[in-house]
Amino acid sequence: RETVISPAERDRYDTLVQAKRELPDDIGTKRDSEIRSGWDGSQLVTHRVGSPQSAYRDLEVGLGDFNFDPRVIGVSDTLSCRSNIRVALRIDVIQRVGVAEPDKVNNVDVWRCPLVDQNGNSFEFYIEDTPLFRIHRVKYTTKDGRRIATTDSTYTPGDTTSVLPQQVITRWVDDRGKTRRLTSLRVTSFTRESVRSDVGTLSSLDLPKGVAVVDNRVQQRLGYWDGKKLSAEFVSANEDTAPPPTTPSPSGGPTGPFLVIGILALALIAVAVAAVLLRARIARQTPPPPPSPPVAG
Repeated sequence: RETVISPAERDRYDTLVQAKRELPDDIGTKRDSEIRSGWDGSQLVTHRVGSPQSAYRDLEVGLGDFNFDPRVIGVSDTLSCRSNIRVALRIDVIQRVGVAEPDKVNNVDVWRCPLVDQNGNSFEFYIEDTPLFRIHRVKYTTKDGRRIATTDSTYTPGDTTSVLPQQVITRWVDDRGKTRRLTSLRVTSFTRESVRSDVGTLSSLDLPKGVAVVDNRVQQRLGYWDGKKLSAEFVSANEDTAPPPTTPSPSGGPTGPFLVIGILALALIAVAVAAVLLRARIARQTPPPPPSPPVAG
């Protein structure tokens, strides 16, 4: 679900964003949208259903949040295609691990496991003491203490086998305790399926024919999707409405629009020649004027 800002609301929206204030409910129009994305380990391509265009995106501008490893749900405060379980748990950058202590989160017995990474940021993982070791809370605090992100996970009551939480709420607050961002994620279903062989590619997005594919990183059009691959030529979404291909004439002469132009040119020349001949014929058939009478002296 997204918020669409109208031109009349743009100034107010920019003012709120620059002031880092939360957007009120009365600004923008809420609408549902479906965005498909593919991540092959090095490139991210996205497509908004209904759009005539699909694009490869630059990961540095934060557009990778629609494609992520589901194992980081409830573990990472940012769901990005660049995040994985090792990154979320800080496994490769741990500097110091604290002493685990018993605690409770939403009446669930957990162990609070603190650690500090090499950048000086601190993390607290609240882990369930069961064979699944489900994480119920993650608290992240920057080294300077100016940003704190708390991710709370809720699991389906009575379900002791699900590895994914039912709902995840992440709240970012500043050093004054003011909420700067709030996100909520709900897992509606979880099924085990075989991975498609084309996962992460354009084909996995199920693009309709005729969608233009661009690379926003270099501002270049790559072609059009023909249903199976990229085509350099335009592909109509409906093949029945596509213009018939131009076929060469038996004599090998010009075809298509050039043939039409040639015919028109010949017709104009013929008209001009006919006009000249007609004028000459009229001139031959016209009798000479009578001689002028003599003038008296």
